[in-house]
Amino acid sequence: MVACWAANGMTTQAQELWRQAKSIIERQELSVPAKTLALASVAQGVKRFQRHFLNDGTRRLLKQLSTYGQHPEVLLIACSDSRVEPALITQRQPGEIFEVRNVGNMNTKESA
Repeated sequence: MVACWAANGMTTQAQELWRQAKSIIERQELSVPAKTLALASVAQGVKRFQRHFLNDGTRRLLKQLSTYGQHPEVLLIACSDSRVEPALITQRQPGEIFEVRNVGNMNTKESA
């Protein structure tokens, strides 16, 4: 989702969510429900990503991926644990790996 916002600009709905989140951040409303503050924090992270991570080369790469599609040569099956970031660990750029993330140690009745 971040790459889509960065490469193509935010949708109208995303822009409205960002405006609401930005307003909460600026006012530092502590009485706002925790979910709303969490969303504001995520939105703030997207803005930091756009400001500090996206240099001209990265913008070109994301635009190219959104225009011509992705063609990763590697399928990586990984745990969905939020502490594990496969692209970071493997030092891959956007579009280089296709990640499938699943809950670890999850078994169906048939596999037991």
